[in-house]
Amino acid sequence: MSKKIKLQKITPAVKYAGSLIQQNHSEALKHGYVVWDSNNIESKFVIIENDLCYYTLEVQDGVYQPIPDELKTKTIRLRIKSTNTSAADLKKILTEIKSSYTIEEYVLQKVNSNQTGATRNTKIAIGDVKDVEYQNELIVKYLNNKYILSDEMLDGIRHVNRTVNSSIQTSDVCKNVSWKPIKFEFSNMFSYGEDNVIDFTNLFGVYGLFAPNASGKSSLLDAISYCIFDKCSKTSKAIHVLNNKTSEFECKFEFELDNKHYFIEKRGKKGRNDHVRVDINFYSIDANGITESLNGKERSETNEQIRTILGSYEDFVLTALSVQNNNTGFIEMQQRERKDLLSQFLGINLFEKLYEIGNSDSREVAVLIKDYQRKDFSTQLSNAKQTLKECKVDKKRLESERIELSTKIDSVATKMLELSKKIIELDTSITDIGVLKNTQASVKTDINSMKTKRVELQTIVDAATQE
Repeated sequence: MSKKIKLQKITPAVKYAGSLIQQNHSEALKHGYVVWDSNNIESKFVIIENDLCYYTLEVQDGVYQPIPDELKTKTIRLRIKSTNTSAADLKKILTEIKSSYTIEEYVLQKVNSNQTGATRNTKIAIGDVKDVEYQNELIVKYLNNKYILSDEMLDGIRHVNRTVNSSIQTSDVCKNVSWKPIKFEFSNMFSYGEDNVIDFTNLFGVYGLFAPNASGKSSLLDAISYCIFDKCSKTSKAIHVLNNKTSEFECKFEFELDNKHYFIEKRGKKGRNDHVRVDINFYSIDANGITESLNGKERSETNEQIRTILGSYEDFVLTALSVQNNNTGFIEMQQRERKDLLSQFLGINLFEKLYEIGNSDSREVAVLIKDYQRKDFSTQLSNAKQTLKECKVDKKRLESERIELSTKIDSVATKMLELSKKIIELDTSITDIGVLKNTQASVKTDINSMKTKRVELQTIVDAATQE
């Protein structure tokens, strides 16, 4: 140990081992190895040339120190530390750097200029995460803190988020936890007889139901659950809801939400083979007394309408109803289950749905890209080049034919011009076609007369010759 300490005091004789090349932004640019002369205890540092490098650029108030010229021959992985610099200025700076340097990738690290203990001026943002445009606002804010993106790129990201949101079913269940029960009326359900009424109007906060064992506490809560959700902790079959001493049951649940009263009515009647037919009626009455039917075409659709307003049965049991022997359900859940449940009711599970859809689309695109990269395009490229070569030959031939035809056209045009000059001009004074016809007839008469005289003369000549 004493020898090592002694050697460390001799500066040229002490070197600390490190990496042979630069591996991250925290390391210096020049790396290499040391050659030792053990006799003279001397060393020589040999730099290992590397075409790749990491470089950190500090930008403050829009001002930065130029990158060394020696890095112009290298491919740079750039880290930008930004303080008090707008996104627009960062884009300009990055554009300037890319014009002179080869940037393989870059990361943006924004430095908070607020001093420790200083009062922050940042306001707490409050918004609805289900609102697509508010999502886009959060996404853009995050990206601007991490990357330098063009306005066109950000618009594209907003469009993708809108598209992904539109693929989520609009019929997702609402998580209304602010509804208030008003009245529950029921007859012949479970062990209860006819004309039972529970009035909630004078009850506030948490409602408790207390009675000795086997007195019907759970049955009462199950009757409420079945009336609302068509299911309860005991059963989801109407035959088991019906009091076995009767053939019909009915119930009516009234609740208030957003100054509107809603009513769920159900009637069950036992028929053949102990089958119980259940009819449902769901409607609302607003402050003006106007009634609106909320029924679907089928019973299942009406139940879906109820779930859309009140949530699912499972949500109801976990958040609004603490039944006997199950009042610690949320506490006994695993951490992941509690997180999922809270995310569901706070509405932030929407981001998981968006992630799942986006991730699925991303995998599909990745598969297409992979297939595209594996595909051999050399044959198609060779065929395309041959086709291009043949097209060039055809083009040259057609151009030659075009020139030849153009020459012939010029020659014909010249001849037509010469012939047009030889056309005898008509006597412009003769304008009456009738005169011309008369002249023609007169000429024909003269010709015929001359032919007749010729025949006569020929006869005379023949006769003279015979004599």
